Amino acid sequence: MQELRSGGSPLRPRLVFTTSERLDEETRTALAAAFAAPIRDLYGATEAGCIGWRCPRCDAYHVNSDTVLVEVLRKGAPSRPGDPGEVVVTNLFSRTMPFVRYALGDLAVLGFPCPDAPGCVTLHSLQGRSFGPRVGVDGSALSPYRFMPDEIEGIAAEA
Repeated sequence: MQELRSGGSPLRPRLVFTTSERLDEETRTALAAAFAAPIRDLYGATEAGCIGWRCPRCDAYHVNSDTVLVEVLRKGAPSRPGDPGEVVVTNLFSRTMPFVRYALGDLAVLGFPCPDAPGCVTLHSLQGRSFGPRVGVDGSALSPYRFMPDEIEGIAAEA
């Protein structure tokens, strides 16, 4: 990783795509600097394929409505735009093993349409899986995405 942080990568892509876990701003900035290229983050899940992609203009995730129906629910009811909730998906492409209203465990905010794509559903504040933070020895909350808890001394498993 030191080579990436110093900008010493021999690769010179025009665009870098990231997928899988939530991409935090620190990592996004480091990748953009290391590769001297814009970063495009894709949001997806095995059960639903590519759910959406982060728009460089509005900074929201545009939902791939051609292949997945996305709902954001709060206490089982649809949340309003701007309110956080749990992401529930229905894939529209799998005939042999469809996932209907499958709760991914991700938290997000249903967004307002992007000015560049007025009919597009958007997601904001994508939080990744909803399992809780870890607690440091000083009592501070630490995201479970930053490390593996059993590898760092002084981390309690429960908040």
